Amino acid sequence: MLATPPLLLRDDTVFSFTANFLLNKVIMITGATGGIGRALAHAYASYGAQLLLLAPQKEALCALQKEIEAIQGIAPHIFPIDFKKNDLSQYTELQATIFNTFNSLEGLIHCAGYTGPLTPLEYYPAAIWQDVMQINLHSPFILTQYMMPLLRQATTARIIFTVALATAHNAFWGAYGIANQGIASMVHILAEELEATSNLQINSIDPGPTRTTLRAKNFPGENPALLKTPQTLNSFYLYVMQNHPTITQGQHIIIDTSHID
Repeated sequence: MLATPPLLLRDDTVFSFTANFLLNKVIMITGATGGIGRALAHAYASYGAQLLLLAPQKEALCALQKEIEAIQGIAPHIFPIDFKKNDLSQYTELQATIFNTFNSLEGLIHCAGYTGPLTPLEYYPAAIWQDVMQINLHSPFILTQYMMPLLRQATTARIIFTVALATAHNAFWGAYGIANQGIASMVHILAEELEATSNLQINSIDPGPTRTTLRAKNFPGENPALLKTPQTLNSFYLYVMQNHPTITQGQHIIIDTSHID
């Protein structure tokens, strides 16, 4: 059984990466047009990755595609997918497209998220509960399952789940908190199942308070200038993709800001 303690990394930790260390590696990012996902798309592209970007709105994906092509000279592949829909055909089609185009996948980065309302469970709207669970728990599981054959084709591969465990046990976080606990359990179970049988490593990253639209909706009175930007998280996600030996199977990585006054 895995019993890997969480890895606590200060948010001002400095990493170094070899130029183009992700060259020709195929990496999928969900929630690619959101704060963290967008920042990661630019970061991974800057190190040579071939990107597969997923988000529900085609217009936003097209805009991001043009941004990255203008800077890096290579246009990422975009896939408008609505994780709110319980439609397995979109995953089947995505899997077939990637098999036909790339035949393998080196990275799957889960950044899509939807908090829903902050409200007592007693009054939580059932319809919104289903949406939050679908986006934050069910869809990441289904996508991961459908991408597993592609990830197994790679020499080494990584799956990174973005989680918010700091609030997962707190009152009023409802379906979002429970879904994040579910993701944490899934990471542990998958890691144990793959520990001795696969070249695929599973990890999760808790970015902590970050200057995103999602954060602003839930903390409207918070000064965003006091929060770290999504771009400051890039190096941590790159660090995990670097196959560094200090990051072990199933390990949960916490970005620590406690040193800030």
